[in-house]
Amino acid sequence: MVVFDDAAYGDGLLSIVKRCSKDCQGIGVGFSFKTLAGLAVAYRQARATLRVSTMMEQSDNVFLYERAIQYCLIEAASRSVDIMDFVDPAILHLRDYDTKNGSELAKTLRVYIDSGCNMSACAEIMFTHRNTIRYRISRIAEMANIDFDDYERRLSLAISFRALEMATLDLQNKV
Repeated sequence: MVVFDDAAYGDGLLSIVKRCSKDCQGIGVGFSFKTLAGLAVAYRQARATLRVSTMMEQSDNVFLYERAIQYCLIEAASRSVDIMDFVDPAILHLRDYDTKNGSELAKTLRVYIDSGCNMSACAEIMFTHRNTIRYRISRIAEMANIDFDDYERRLSLAISFRALEMATLDLQNKV
């Protein structure tokens, strides 16, 4: 466990990562707290982050709680309910449609949500023309009854995609 003051946080962490990168499978980092009681919270956050780190897409071995909160919430809640309970049926409907029609609506929705509902960024990530993305988003909104101006709905979709990802990984680990 490492404790930093706010000013030294970035430099201190980078130094530790460089030293540990060859010896560590992963480093979990919780939020910074100013009290001793916060130290226990940061420790629990770091441990939770490491538990879900296999689901996070990144190239290094430092996993930040601030980037893993959704995964941590789903993982904690899945101890009492099925992970699939967190998946919005609209996503499952789009996946079924994609399977039957050879389309990429569910993938487009995931990238669109993860890129902050920015069509240009989504198009760039998917190597697809912006007009194609615009058309797909229009189809998705119509087929799945999604209002992209509704923050709660976008958040629900983001959590749903992470839950589906976790459920898929959980199934693969059981096989």
